Amino acid sequence: MQAQTDFQGIYFRIVPMIKDEAGWLAHPYWEWSMAIVFSGLPTAWLKGSTGTVLDFDPETGALSGTITVPDGDQKRRVAVRQEYVDAALFTLVQEPNEVWGGGGADLTYGEATEALARYIVIDRSEPAARTEDNE
Repeated sequence: MQAQTDFQGIYFRIVPMIKDEAGWLAHPYWEWSMAIVFSGLPTAWLKGSTGTVLDFDPETGALSGTITVPDGDQKRRVAVRQEYVDAALFTLVQEPNEVWGGGGADLTYGEATEALARYIVIDRSEPAARTEDNE
């Protein structure tokens, strides 16, 4: 017997920014990746929108998409929560002690990674149901 699940996922980049007196500045190569895995198609797709944008709120862990619904003679956009099974943050820089900053506000990649990991909330749902062949 083989267990099967219908997992989907999204994978995105996180690029750090620093604001100084000249404006916002992105680090030339520091970045992280994050993956979020869910079971089945995105909830917003199931409601009839295959071209939806998924939004992730790092402070609450909420993942959602928007759909268009009828509202009388008009249509309106409504947020639909996307439950997910798990998420992970990946470091992409080899040297955790590399420093970025200046003026007494130096930060290592390792410190930035720890701060980012503490900031991002993961709000998992129940694991996907498994089915067995030959049931």
